Amino acid sequence: MATLWEQADDSELTLESASIPDTVNGVSATAKIAMHDERPKKFFAVLDGRQRATALAMAFGGLRATDARRRFSGRYFLDVTHQDSSERVRYIRDAQVKAGKLDQLSVCIGQGLFPLATEPDSELLGQWLEYIQAIKDPANYANKQLPPAEELQRRDEILKKAFAGISQTVLAVYIVPSGYSLGEICEIFETLNTTGTKVSTVDLLHSWLYSDTSADADPVLLREWIDDLGQLEGAFGWASKNDRPELMAQLVTACYVALDSEKPAPRAVGSKKSPASISSIKAGDLLATPSAFWQEAIADEILLAGYIGDFQECVAGSSFPLKEVKSPVVV
Repeated sequence: MATLWEQADDSELTLESASIPDTVNGVSATAKIAMHDERPKKFFAVLDGRQRATALAMAFGGLRATDARRRFSGRYFLDVTHQDSSERVRYIRDAQVKAGKLDQLSVCIGQGLFPLATEPDSELLGQWLEYIQAIKDPANYANKQLPPAEELQRRDEILKKAFAGISQTVLAVYIVPSGYSLGEICEIFETLNTTGTKVSTVDLLHSWLYSDTSADADPVLLREWIDDLGQLEGAFGWASKNDRPELMAQLVTACYVALDSEKPAPRAVGSKKSPASISSIKAGDLLATPSAFWQEAIADEILLAGYIGDFQECVAGSSFPLKEVKSPVVV
């Protein structure tokens, strides 16, 4: 199953296509699945199922790295020569593809290999119907000699069964309506999605804060800063990018809410207008906490760590770690 979030026509939420690591001109980059020039009428963000979507794009959409040294620069094939069905999907590296001329369909078929990726401007149905015809064409085999009749029939049955599986298999999709805000989406998934990869508010914050401050001498790297904060007196055992990192984001936003003096205006969250105010430590308000205030909090990190230490002293008269607290949000 995959969960999608329908986007409104005027949505300004930045979305990225499926991608994998790549190298371009010696610099680390990403290879992305080709996007249509014009935005389709129905536009969705993948909330849960990104790895599944990326795997499908790699196997059937031709998504691969351009740098042959990269792990996923090769192609996926159906190998009908294998007796064991679990071995019939083969990944072949780009260097081997080129050396074996496996970028030529006739060579592939002669070796019992059928590319899984649909070629640009091709349709799945037409491509596989071509395979079903080509497997019985002597011109695609060495010396124009077909395999023995029994073997050819076995390969043909495997090919047709694979086509039926590809064309008939359905991925269940749940669509969240466009009326939900980004903050609400984060709250829903952090509450309900107890398996797999969660929609992480901290990951979104990390990305946005870095984007907002990348031109500064010291751009904000939120996850790394949370780890550094955990080395300060008072915050030791509390701040970690691997253990409830959202608690630090909640603490910073709580400081923003509690501050009586003038403070930077909230930032816009997935919409054209900024929220009128920040009044809670829910996901939407965490995302609306402005970068300028984050920079203030980070500059006063010793004071912030002191607040965490004071909390421990107030509750227990001594220090204790985060893992001892049943409900950390009470901080």
